[in-house]
Amino acid sequence: MGLVLPILADARVTPTVLDASGARSCRGRPHAAARMHGLLPFMVAACVTLAIAPAARGASHARTPRAKSGARQPAVTVSSANGSLRFSGEVQGGERFERTVLAGLTFALVPTDAQTPGKSDGWAISLFAADTLQDMIGIATPPYHGVNEDVILAWHFRNADNTGPNQGDVNAPQDKRGFYFVTNPRDYAAYSRALDIVLWPTGQAQGAIDSAQAVLDRVPRGEGLLTIREMKLGGLGRGLMPWFEWMRFDVELTPPLLMRGTPGR
Repeated sequence: MGLVLPILADARVTPTVLDASGARSCRGRPHAAARMHGLLPFMVAACVTLAIAPAARGASHARTPRAKSGARQPAVTVSSANGSLRFSGEVQGGERFERTVLAGLTFALVPTDAQTPGKSDGWAISLFAADTLQDMIGIATPPYHGVNEDVILAWHFRNADNTGPNQGDVNAPQDKRGFYFVTNPRDYAAYSRALDIVLWPTGQAQGAIDSAQAVLDRVPRGEGLLTIREMKLGGLGRGLMPWFEWMRFDVELTPPLLMRGTPGR
């Protein structure tokens, strides 16, 4: 049974890179050496109602979208303010959320698999162009190993032995999830090729590495922020693995054109 209790929204832990024992796949996952900019520093004072969920672990989760199989698409409200696109939504555990944003792009929360049959331990925050499974967020958001803000997992909100909420003993992002994104398959391909060279430079000439880094700095990237407003977790207790019952959230997306003139752009 899920236990619901209030937690201050700014009670978060800064994510760090895990070693190989908990590392994710490098494709579409960040690496400290490739971090060109800090994650989006949005800090909004709010209260979030959280249910208590489980212990830390380092399982990897694929970005490949699941078949919808008639899943309900939650209603959202979309508004535009200061050039940024904003919307809110609600999603049930194991459910896929989608919203068409920008030109030809679909924002999605893709369910991850859980160790408990029939449950989902969270979502990957993703952005897809039409007719492609290339994740425009996963490719552009460091770090590429370990815990990343663009994957929301139930254990992020629990202490190490799953007997209470995460109060800083587990190094994991909390209710504010900042990310970057590219906006088309051409930029995705250029970013991917350059990232491969920067992440795995062995055997590469220094000129090739410098050129690849220049591509990473030059490819336009937008910024986004997902804020978890309320959620409920199940699978609580020592020795159990947590899962999501449901989550309510807000999203803000700032396209690359609005980022021009920002230092480092």
